[in-house]
Amino acid sequence: MNAHKEENKIKTNSKIAYDIIKNKILRCEYLPGQLLSEKEIVEELQMSRTPARQALNILAGENLISIISNKGIQITQISEKKVKEVTEIRVMLEKLMIEKAIDNITDKDLEMLDCLHEKLKNDLNRTDALAIFEAGKNIHQFIADIADDETLNTIIKILRNDSSRGYIYFLKNKFQRSSQEQIRIIKDSLRTSHEDILHALREKNKEKAVEAIARDVTIFKELI
Repeated sequence: MNAHKEENKIKTNSKIAYDIIKNKILRCEYLPGQLLSEKEIVEELQMSRTPARQALNILAGENLISIISNKGIQITQISEKKVKEVTEIRVMLEKLMIEKAIDNITDKDLEMLDCLHEKLKNDLNRTDALAIFEAGKNIHQFIADIADDETLNTIIKILRNDSSRGYIYFLKNKFQRSSQEQIRIIKDSLRTSHEDILHALREKNKEKAVEAIARDVTIFKELI
């Protein structure tokens, strides 16, 4: 019985370790190319080596890390090519998504989108790439939920997760390399594109909505 409990504890801790490490990778708290030791990760997680190793093996299988013998764990580099490809596919799918959303959208949905947009505007007042990404993602996800197409929603979610690390990383870099005026232009573009999306949804204008969401998703490619 004790052995069974211990096994379940390891499995639970392995899932916790997996979630923590993956979250840090996707949020670029662990940077692309960064080299970490297993000891560092175990100490940070404050758990034993066994669940940490299990989590690392799963992440290696997902190509988020490489386990290098006698060196440690390296965070996988971000492929600009893949990020651009994913963005191009997202544009096509999110056009379809917003058309479907317009057919279903209610006044209550529009009120919620206004709240989500206020959150984005507040986050744009800071230069926090992660907060800006999360706020924008929440708007797009809410529109996907309104579209009420489970298959389309699942595919877009997978693609968004695939590109999220790149978005955060390149936006952070762009902010670090840019002048205050350049940062203002980037923020204005993000603010305006989402305002245009909401305006088109409110009008139930599919043509304008498709143009606005395509422009918003494409802004990301300009950050690379």
